[in-house]
Amino acid sequence: MVGVHGGKVEYRPSGSQGVKLPLGYHQKTGAYCGFCTVEDGLRVMGPEESHAYFLAAEKTEAALVLDAIAGGDGLYSERDAADMEEAIGRHRPLESYDQSESYTLSRAADRYNTGLTGPGQRHKSFLLLARLFNHNGVDRAEARAAISEWFAWQDPKYYDSSPDFCAKDLAECVDYVYDRDLTLAAEQRDITVTFSEIDEIMRKCPQKSQKALAYAILVHSKRWATEPGGTFYMTYAQMASASGLGERTAKRLIDSLAAAGVIEIKRRDQRKKGTHKKMPNVYRVLLHCDEDSGVYEVTEGADLATCIKHFYGRDELRRILPRRQYQSFIGATGTDNTS
Repeated sequence: MVGVHGGKVEYRPSGSQGVKLPLGYHQKTGAYCGFCTVEDGLRVMGPEESHAYFLAAEKTEAALVLDAIAGGDGLYSERDAADMEEAIGRHRPLESYDQSESYTLSRAADRYNTGLTGPGQRHKSFLLLARLFNHNGVDRAEARAAISEWFAWQDPKYYDSSPDFCAKDLAECVDYVYDRDLTLAAEQRDITVTFSEIDEIMRKCPQKSQKALAYAILVHSKRWATEPGGTFYMTYAQMASASGLGERTAKRLIDSLAAAGVIEIKRRDQRKKGTHKKMPNVYRVLLHCDEDSGVYEVTEGADLATCIKHFYGRDELRRILPRRQYQSFIGATGTDNTS
């Protein structure tokens, strides 16, 4: 009940108001209270499935609990669940996908080696070099120190700000880049996905959240893989941002994509030497890329639902998708005009 003074809220069971426990039945409606998981769309398990799920529960490793307390994995939030449930049609390009000439590897390397060549370059150079170090997996503190060393040998005639102001600007630029995980483009690329790749995602990923994450990783690989079919890194924060899922949800789904043969995890949970910090995981997409099967150009605002409707007709989608997923895909882009 709500207290008259102080606004405190107290909840307790009473003779007419009980606490509904898992594996029990509601006193009035008779509805069963089973377990559910975010990965399965918060579907409530029936009595037999819930009992089996309970009996299969295993002791959690102490390290995982401590990591959760320290702000690591943690528990699912309501936002995570909502993000997962509304994942379809929400793929969006990451800010780090900027492919303009201002953010290429060659330009960043040239600025690092050549230094400032004229006035008005200091602030932009800080941002560019921060992207360069983040792209190469250098941690934030080391990047700040390296750029400071670089700036120390620049010609003062190209800037007129005080040393304190420059140091503050440098730190803010590094924080801006690392907070947003901005990196660099190796080259200009027109991003396309093929029907063969999308069809494998559709058939190997039964859950719509898996499909959303697999599509986000596929598009990311097209930009950042060392070569077609090569390796690339992608942080959980990037996965969450690109797929529309919660970060914890993306982290939990990645193993299922590997088990389904959608991706290969080449490096996992590797700590940076001499620190407790982990390096980003390295992946390889295992989907078969056959351009003869059909090609779809990924442009800004081109989400998974739009891509699927490009390749599939309505009748075929009905045949290969569960009813609720079919409705999600068809409804995600408005009126269905497919045949």
